[in-house]
Amino acid sequence: MRSRMPRRRVHQLLAPAVVALAFLLAGCCLIDYLDDVLPGPGPGPGPTVGFGIQVEPATLTLETDGAVRNVVVTITRTGGYDGGVSLEVLDLPTGVTHDVRGTDTATKRTVRFAAFRGAALDATVVTVRASASGIEAVVDQPITLTVTGPDHDDGSPPPPATSGGFTGVSAGGYHSLALDEHGNAWAWGWNRFGQLADGSTTNRLVPVAVFAIAARPLAYAAAGGLHSVALDGDSVTWAVGFNEDGQLGDGTRFARSTPVHTRLPQGVVLTSVSAGDFHTLALDQHGDAWAWGWNGDGQLGDGTTSEHLRPVRVRVPPGVTFTSVAAGGSHSLALDQDGAIWGWGANGRGEVGDGHLGRRLTPVRVAMPTGVTITSIAAGEQHSVALDQHGHAWSWGRNEHGQLGEGSITDRRVPQPVSMPEAITFSRIAAGGFHTLALDQHGRPWSWGRNVDGQLGNASFEERRTPIRVAAPEAIRFIDVAAGYHHSVALDELGNAWSWGRNLAGQLGIGSLDDNRSTPAEVRMP
Repeated sequence: MRSRMPRRRVHQLLAPAVVALAFLLAGCCLIDYLDDVLPGPGPGPGPTVGFGIQVEPATLTLETDGAVRNVVVTITRTGGYDGGVSLEVLDLPTGVTHDVRGTDTATKRTVRFAAFRGAALDATVVTVRASASGIEAVVDQPITLTVTGPDHDDGSPPPPATSGGFTGVSAGGYHSLALDEHGNAWAWGWNRFGQLADGSTTNRLVPVAVFAIAARPLAYAAAGGLHSVALDGDSVTWAVGFNEDGQLGDGTRFARSTPVHTRLPQGVVLTSVSAGDFHTLALDQHGDAWAWGWNGDGQLGDGTTSEHLRPVRVRVPPGVTFTSVAAGGSHSLALDQDGAIWGWGANGRGEVGDGHLGRRLTPVRVAMPTGVTITSIAAGEQHSVALDQHGHAWSWGRNEHGQLGEGSITDRRVPQPVSMPEAITFSRIAAGGFHTLALDQHGRPWSWGRNVDGQLGNASFEERRTPIRVAAPEAIRFIDVAAGYHHSVALDELGNAWSWGRNLAGQLGIGSLDDNRSTPAEVRMP
């Protein structure tokens, strides 16, 4: 899925945390200031110049599934010392990784640990060591790490964690999903609202088996802004994650970390699903579209702006049968049986593609040139892309970062041809936050648009207004791509997943605690 931390609703969710952090930082500065200006104790021997540390908790349990666990190191400076204190971790066992967050001058710092497959299931003592240049002092603090296997509450073993078994990938806001050849779902990344469907709200740095509650193998899995939706072999729809606007379709507003059924009308059998920022789209056996969740811009297509906690039928034009649907940030797209595109919802930047601005509450036909037949569609945060019968790409909507790929940064209200590389045709297309991905006829990935987080994967952080090759290994042929808010995922012909871009929440699934990647890295199975 799509762009920056989704729109105003997520800003509302994060605002209290940001304000609290600001007050905390301001408070720390005020305390330092008062310590300097207020009278101190009377004459007497001063404290020794140096520092001490306290680590909490001193015991930590790590599961070998890449879940992140933190300890907080509090640094107390004495004797007027105000310099930096560096931290390192010694005696780390094999299969366990760590990183240290915060600057050397901070009073509190965080050390993050994670364990992976291959780590010894045992308790071990590691040492957090603090030191400072110019001071002959080293302070050690022990931590007991206990490594255990993944906990499966239902008593059943997880699906085999075999490399090379993925058949499809999907990129959400800050998380990613994949299906394997057995119909098992895997997920990794941010999990604050339970969107990974593993029964927890713990972030995962590597794929974990999810949607285990589904009785049948899964046929589809779609990652949205803060939620995930899956469709099993019996056409039963499962949903999990953020649900304030009803995007799970279970009739409630409660976030779910364990999948729940979407409440479909009697007799409706779904064949595919697509997850947007705060709404969900689906296609049924008759080519009708259904939608649920937030509807403030008309993205549900039922002629209203009222949100729906359960699926409602999209007002499909008479005589039109849809063959696929795509949910964007706050707009929706559908492809019909004749290769024509329909759009509805938010349209402030031209993302609906009918030549006008202003939201559309029911589907309107996208203004494709005469003679162009579309074979696939994708919806980003505020832009849309499509492939025609000749493998040429078309795009429309927001374009300030060049995400339309036609060489400019001008928004477009109707589809424009992407500046295709010479002798290249595309077979797959994906739209993210402010970037776009494509696969060519040789299985090579291309990208264009915003690149501040490395989401274009071309070994740079400069945005591109026309397609550029992703810096993937030459010998690898890819069969699928997916674009998230700030990251990208691709699937090779051997079933291995690759990812690049922002990694602050582990959405790349590479098992590391570092930040952005500007070239593809292989997703690491637990």
